[in-house]
Amino acid sequence: MISRVPLRGRERGSGTILLMTVVIFMLVLAAGFGVVGRYIVANHQARAAADLAALAGARAYGTGADGCLAAAANAIKNRHKLVHCDIVGDPTDFVITTKISQPVPIKMPGLRKTLVVQAHAGPVR
Repeated sequence: MISRVPLRGRERGSGTILLMTVVIFMLVLAAGFGVVGRYIVANHQARAAADLAALAGARAYGTGADGCLAAAANAIKNRHKLVHCDIVGDPTDFVITTKISQPVPIKMPGLRKTLVVQAHAGPVR
């Protein structure tokens, strides 16, 4: 008859390894969600700044002022950088296009360091 050796002593501590694996996985997952979340927030902030700059430029251009100068001033007030401004049309019928650049607060290898977004605005009727 073959005698069997109890395996009870060999399994001791295996729960610790499993628990550590689960904890490490959860930490990596949380860090990934944090990076994605910061990119989403930065994108929304840049889009809002581009929209505001375009609206400020459109309002100024509609009253006869320099629309791109007003858009740049608005972007600076909102702590963003206006990288491009273009106005097509005359003061009664026009479209102003603004591009805003915003750095992303989290630096990761392989991911963009800045976001550039674009917005359009026209005259208020």
